[in-house]
Amino acid sequence: ENILVRVAYPGGAGESNTVILTPRLVAPKILPEPPVPPTCYGVQNGSFIVKFSPPLSRREGLGMHLAKQEIPVGTPAAYMD
Repeated sequence: ENILVRVAYPGGAGESNTVILTPRLVAPKILPEPPVPPTCYGVQNGSFIVKFSPPLSRREGLGMHLAKQEIPVGTPAAYMD
């Protein structure tokens, strides 16, 4: 929503022209959320949730690409197998 701004000069000397300000949206930040580990070693049923603050608007979307990396067993990132 645009914001209209006008300056009133001191002593009743009139007003400036109206300036229209368009607020910029702040990019959402990804909130930390622990992954859900697989129920058993070798089973690929682990998961994770991505939460944003502020939440995504209806016009925003998220594209994600996951690449498997060699990560030591026992670290949270290793659950994404």
